[in-house]
Amino acid sequence: MRKTGRHRRIFSVILLIAFLLLASLAICVYLRWPEPPIAELRAANEALMSAKQAEAQTYAPQIYKNTSKLYESAMTSWKAENEKFILNRDFTKARAFAIQATRKGAEAQKIATEKAHNIRKNTGSVLFELDSLKRNFERIYYPLPLSKSVRDNYKQSLFLMTEARLARERGDLPLAETKLEKARYLMVGSSKNAQKMLGDYFNSLNRWRNEVKRAIDQSANMNTPLLVVNKMEHECLLYVGGVLKKRFDAEFGPNWIGDKMYRGDKATPEGTYRITQKKDQRRTIYHKALAINYPNDEDRVRFRENVNSGIFSKRLDIGGSIEIHGSGGRGFDWTKGCVALTDKDIDFVYNIVSENTPVVIVGSLDPLDKYLN
Repeated sequence: MRKTGRHRRIFSVILLIAFLLLASLAICVYLRWPEPPIAELRAANEALMSAKQAEAQTYAPQIYKNTSKLYESAMTSWKAENEKFILNRDFTKARAFAIQATRKGAEAQKIATEKAHNIRKNTGSVLFELDSLKRNFERIYYPLPLSKSVRDNYKQSLFLMTEARLARERGDLPLAETKLEKARYLMVGSSKNAQKMLGDYFNSLNRWRNEVKRAIDQSANMNTPLLVVNKMEHECLLYVGGVLKKRFDAEFGPNWIGDKMYRGDKATPEGTYRITQKKDQRRTIYHKALAINYPNDEDRVRFRENVNSGIFSKRLDIGGSIEIHGSGGRGFDWTKGCVALTDKDIDFVYNIVSENTPVVIVGSLDPLDKYLN
């Protein structure tokens, strides 16, 4: 009996020791059991996706690239640790990479969102500015005989504006920004070149006004008719005895700004001329016509100087056969250099004027500000 009791006590002690050892082992395993960085990896993935939705790859490319690398490093480290024995796993690096990826992703999203907002705002402002420039250009310069390069650049700017609007509507803001930058460069350049052309043209304003004043004074003194052609206003003015009697709409050659320089330039001459011949329906294809003495002495002198200086080829001809004639009223400048009136208006003028009636053709009688403003 004593042996049996003794054996039981020993056995109980052994069980107790075994239990304590197992408990200690369980505690040790529990303490060393690695906790996978699932929450951190999920947060990093969400941050990366949010940055992508904000188009950070476009607006914050370097930060987005760093975010992607950090997330890939976190996933690579996590997978590598999972291949080890469970108690030997260490997710410290994976967790650190994931946390950094989350921070970088948030930064990329913030920067991309702000940049996209600013670009949208700026492109809207540029479009507003270009629309204003467009209205101004079409009101002042587009009706003028602009050079081909100026007109082509302007048309190209309009095409780029349309492309920019479409890109902006579909959310491609960088493309819209690039298109608008080119459009603005072309439109501003076209406006400046057109304004310079017009400014240079109006340097002759005082001379034009003096020529017209002298002609009106002569008309008043001699009580005779006078025709004044104002190119900028596209009108022909009929004076009798120095008094303005009637205004008529007029059309010119397509290249009407400036003097006529040679045959075929499609320019309407400027200066003081006189009617040399009145042509009725039998002697003109334009209903009726009033021939003028282009080229006059000043025209010939200018032409010879241009030929002698090498500006014009010696093969060029100064031209002639300039008239004020009918068949006008077409709404655009179409003649080869003549002044066209409607048949009704040429009938009226034809009955008032005579051979040797002065004809003064000028660019304008009003200052440039009138047209710019």
